[in-house]
Amino acid sequence: MGKHILKLELDYDFELIGISTHLKIHKLAWLLNKELNLNFTRLENHSLRKKGLESDSEFAKFQFDDEINRSVYTLLENKGINGLLVPELKNIDFFMLISGLAVINMADNFTNDIMQLEGVSSSMKLNIENLKSKNNLFIET
Repeated sequence: MGKHILKLELDYDFELIGISTHLKIHKLAWLLNKELNLNFTRLENHSLRKKGLESDSEFAKFQFDDEINRSVYTLLENKGINGLLVPELKNIDFFMLISGLAVINMADNFTNDIMQLEGVSSSMKLNIENLKSKNNLFIET
């Protein structure tokens, strides 16, 4: 009997914004809630098993389920205790993932609005397909 190989193709149906700031994640979430009328709440950390480490890497995670616009906003820390979530983007402190209907017209607006927040150095829309570590961004919602 021949060997069958199952190839899994992941669908990246979200927009990704990279944020550089000296702020802590809870302060950034608070500012996003206040200034952009979001409602981020703290969730359990995003865990990631990395090769060569005895324990999982943990990354802080906040999320807002916008039922009115049928969208989900996730704020993820890039710099955990055991390394980076996306190592090739070491200058990025946090990621905002936007999925659902808001993806169509909100990602560009959010990038500009986030850049205006006090304490934010930069905010940029990122191309997920160009990231080597893009699988690390898949999270349980």
